[in-house]
Amino acid sequence: MSQRRAFIRGGAVLSAGNMAATVCSFVRNVIIARMLSVEDVGVAATFAMTTSLMEMASNLALDRLIVQAPDGDDPRLQAAAQFFQFLRGVVGAVVLLAIAGPVAGLFDIPEQAWAFRLLALIPLLRGLSHLDVHRVQREMRFFPSIAVTLGPQLLVTLLAAPLALWTGDFRAVLWVVLIQALMGMVISHVLSERRYAWLWDREQMRRMVRFGWPLLVNGALLYAIMQGDRAIVGSAFSLEELGWYATALGLVLAPAMLVPKILTTLILPRLSRSSEGSRADRHSQLTMQAFASAGVMLGIGAWTLGPAALVLIYGERYAPGAAVIGWLGAMQALRVMKAGPATVALATARTVAPLYANVVRLLGLGLAIAAVAAGKGVVAIAIAGLIGEALSLAASVWLLRMSSVSVARAARSTVLASGVLAVVIALYEAFPVPGGLVVVGLVGGAALLVGAVGLCVTQGEIRARMFSLAGGRADSSTSRGGASDSLSGDGGALG
Repeated sequence: MSQRRAFIRGGAVLSAGNMAATVCSFVRNVIIARMLSVEDVGVAATFAMTTSLMEMASNLALDRLIVQAPDGDDPRLQAAAQFFQFLRGVVGAVVLLAIAGPVAGLFDIPEQAWAFRLLALIPLLRGLSHLDVHRVQREMRFFPSIAVTLGPQLLVTLLAAPLALWTGDFRAVLWVVLIQALMGMVISHVLSERRYAWLWDREQMRRMVRFGWPLLVNGALLYAIMQGDRAIVGSAFSLEELGWYATALGLVLAPAMLVPKILTTLILPRLSRSSEGSRADRHSQLTMQAFASAGVMLGIGAWTLGPAALVLIYGERYAPGAAVIGWLGAMQALRVMKAGPATVALATARTVAPLYANVVRLLGLGLAIAAVAAGKGVVAIAIAGLIGEALSLAASVWLLRMSSVSVARAARSTVLASGVLAVVIALYEAFPVPGGLVVVGLVGGAALLVGAVGLCVTQGEIRARMFSLAGGRADSSTSRGGASDSLSGDGGALG
């Protein structure tokens, strides 16, 4: 099989697997939200925050080291990584046991401290996973790693309703996360080709720490960004408010995580091969415009269709979340847009740029804390997150200078895309929409269409590709010059 065909096939497997896992997670969350009380969903959100804390705060990306290292096929490296991963799991389990009581007290549910202690099994189970399913990615074989992700998701999705009926409360979610971690570990061993082994090697340990510490710091920042607002809501407000806030956020977060993952899988290899000259800058601009366009469409959809979709999918009990879902959708839209500069940074090995941008994003968390201290409500927390994402996006674009990409062109595209989002939302708010799902759907669809037209006008590289494809020339015409080259910038006065 040629390298190109292997890439296309691997990308298809990854995209399909990630989409299926996202759908399973979404369906499971809907089942749980429908069958449990809003307060129980709030308790479940505290479980997610607690386990994510240990996962992100101790992630040295050993699986990525196995894939990327020149000696990643070396059994000794894999054995050392597996032993280090186990040690990390043990440390995570001990820490979770130690903080279970204080965390339960923080969320005003001290009687549920036992549940947080039980969560200590999760890092221990993950620490026992076999890394061979990641090693085979070096040969463009992605099925084992997808199976480790998708298999447990399918199982716990099928078990969600029976578990909710059996327990009748938040314990259903506790069983779900424990079964998912156990099955992921078991499947990783079943699909492995090598014997599971441990090896103590100080030099390899030091190497893993050197490789993973920037990602470790970035993981801690990502935890604060991804979970910080929910932690503030859960500690400052009631568990019921946390329940509908987390549900509204989850509805917009699913596409906001899936779309960048798919786009990065498809774009990164080609972008990495175009590392120099005007061709590299053109592909970088196209990458950022593609992410920006996806973010704008997500933001418009969340603002116009999000409130009705939230109530339709999860029920009337979650109607208070309609007040924040538009703001949360706009926040996630900017996060998707920010993934464009991050992908360019990754392709040019400037991985420190996303780290700096996430440091800036913490300003939004500070604003959220200040809003709560000033007596503001949950909506203010969402708006603070939006401001933080806007500042982080601006920093991401400015940091493109590290990748030798035209910052001016990228900034112009980003501002214009953000302008399209703002204009469509302003028009939607200026002309109130009558009630009724059909009318809301039609108006929301019209808003998406207006946004798509606006993006085609303002995003020069995307417009150039569309005209090129319409003329049957595609990339070959851009390499010859002529009309396509005249469109390859940000589109002259309009770009």
